[in-house]
Amino acid sequence: MERYASALGIPQEQFHALRLLTWMLHSRSEYKRLESEANGVPTPESLEGSLFYNLWLEELEFVCNR
Repeated sequence: MERYASALGIPQEQFHALRLLTWMLHSRSEYKRLESEANGVPTPESLEGSLFYNLWLEELEFVCNR
């Protein structure tokens, strides 16, 4: 991670914010897929079980507890 951060010129401490944004963008795509599968609004259970939403929550928890 250090080498990657250095090559990009991004402080490693900012990776958490970037991951939050990344998971948010992927969550939007995942929501559209779930919406298509449900032929409408996805169920709360499918949303709560979605991968990228859960990755976002996990990253958010880490950021809030630092």
